[in-house]
Amino acid sequence: MGRKKTYSPDELRALALDRYLAEIAAGDGPFLPGRAVASISDETGLSRDYLRGIVDPVYYRENGLRAPLSVVERKTPNARRIALAKALAKRRAAKGTLARLESLAAAAEAAGYGKVSTAAVKNLLRDYAGVDLSESYAGRGTKALATATRGEEAKEIA
Repeated sequence: MGRKKTYSPDELRALALDRYLAEIAAGDGPFLPGRAVASISDETGLSRDYLRGIVDPVYYRENGLRAPLSVVERKTPNARRIALAKALAKRRAAKGTLARLESLAAAAEAAGYGKVSTAAVKNLLRDYAGVDLSESYAGRGTKALATATRGEEAKEIA
């Protein structure tokens, strides 16, 4: 029996990007990571829970890069931050996968703002656009940040 292949996180990200690009080419939208997680899990034998932490960010970043923000150009650094924060807040309010922090950061990058972190997105939303992140929820895994939304499920059932 041969040795089982081990995969580095970079190799897994490359597999995820391959799956994403194949979906784009086939027009199989919406471009969500679930199918890629399942197929990569089947191919590698790795757990889906483990792969979500690697595949999901690839998909959400790629979605953001392909949907740049529309930001009015401003001359001063502070005016640029405010304009970017308003564009981020508008996209966040629209919900959906493009409202995820990873997608917002990539969309800002695609709009010409250089490499933008999710921490910078949070700060811009909070400090320059007045977004209360405790009430702003978009995507799996961020509900821990949106503490004001906890209990919504119970309200829906009642």
